[in-house]
Amino acid sequence: MNVTARVGVMVLATSVLAAVGIAAASTGEAAAGARHPALGARTARPRSVSPGPASQPKGYAIVDSAFTAGGGTQTTGSVTCPANTVVYGGGDAANGGLGTNLGSSHPTSDGVWAVAINNRIPGPEGFDVWAVCAHMPKGYTQVASRVVDDPAASQAQAVATCPAGLKVLGGGGSSNSISTMVNMNTSIPKFLPNSKRYAWQVNMNNATADEIAFRAWAVCGKVPGFALQKGSVVANGAGSATEATVACPLGTVPLGGGVRSNSTSTAVNIFSTWPYAGGWLTLENNADSVDHTARAFVTCAT
Repeated sequence: MNVTARVGVMVLATSVLAAVGIAAASTGEAAAGARHPALGARTARPRSVSPGPASQPKGYAIVDSAFTAGGGTQTTGSVTCPANTVVYGGGDAANGGLGTNLGSSHPTSDGVWAVAINNRIPGPEGFDVWAVCAHMPKGYTQVASRVVDDPAASQAQAVATCPAGLKVLGGGGSSNSISTMVNMNTSIPKFLPNSKRYAWQVNMNNATADEIAFRAWAVCGKVPGFALQKGSVVANGAGSATEATVACPLGTVPLGGGVRSNSTSTAVNIFSTWPYAGGWLTLENNADSVDHTARAFVTCAT
């Protein structure tokens, strides 16, 4: 299935997404069960995308591996960075519709990014795990937040804060649940003005009848030319999947990224979030009955 890549004014994304066989869904395009990025069911394989700009971290590479999520189940997958590099950020690009959401997305070691895809659709769906990798920067560390309890039928927030003097390169969240009804609603980098530190925030939706626990993760370090960029706020219509993108400043490359929803509904969840050559692309599923908004975020560096 071929879907034309639509990245608005993000012209740089078009050639990269086409080269790796990924396409973005348009705002409001999907109903439950409709397909978004056409990945299909494939054998897991790592590959690398060279973003091009000469001014980028040493050893910089965007890599991914493909997997198949079984129908009605949670499926995990991971991608490993090339030798002598560490993971900065990561995410997923999934097939499916409003019934396919991102349960977890986080680093598991210095060189590995892992995700859990919750596929409530009866049939199998393809998904890719993405990671941004480069040589280890000064001060490199991975920070986990405290464990946060998320009561039944509610949304809770966790924040992982970088040590003083370090920037947030990427981040994500992980839960202790294998339910397809526990999903990430928001996953974004942020600056905390009171402490003057950088952090990663995750809002987790728990649509089950039981309490679950989760935590946020932040990847931190010192990099030249650091920038934290916010995209435009876009409408996330009821019953649709919304594309939100954000570009890095000219001459920089993406390190990590994500999307923020303004919704506290457990029916509004992240579907996909992954890097392209010039920034970050996200899809937010709104299975709610009312409209909401979404906004993409990205961290960049030279």
